[in-house]
Amino acid sequence: MSSKLLKKLLQQANEYDAGPNEAEAAKASKTRKPKQAKKAGKKAPASMNESSGGVSDDPIQNQIKSMLQFDQVVARYSRYEDNVMKKRLRDEQREAKSRKRLRLQCDGGVGNSRSSSSRNAQLASEPTFNKKRAAREKEAKSLRDLAKLLQKRKRSSRSR
Repeated sequence: MSSKLLKKLLQQANEYDAGPNEAEAAKASKTRKPKQAKKAGKKAPASMNESSGGVSDDPIQNQIKSMLQFDQVVARYSRYEDNVMKKRLRDEQREAKSRKRLRLQCDGGVGNSRSSSSRNAQLASEPTFNKKRAAREKEAKSLRDLAKLLQKRKRSSRSR
């Protein structure tokens, strides 16, 4: 609440508590001629309203100050709670993200989604089986094995 609203609220509460006679007297004292109001404003400095101790004697002012202090404390506490909640939320999101990453690495998929449910869907595509290529690879392998055997015989014949 703003300080103006608080002052107005307290003033209305005091007028209600004071009764009709005192409220009329307060209204009568407020309705002055413009010249009188200007002179009264000049004569009464702001320091007269406060006592020598620095604490205002006016109970309305004391009440307003205490309400403002209370409002500031509540605002400070709510800001602290907001910061704590934001930090907690960030930590939870970070943990959830790391758990999801670990689950993807271990299981190979997430739930039921078509795109990522299978580990094979994440692997690179391999060419399909080709008979001609398989025959060439088989022949090349047999030639390599034959060459190794010939080299072993050659070495063993030299050592004798």
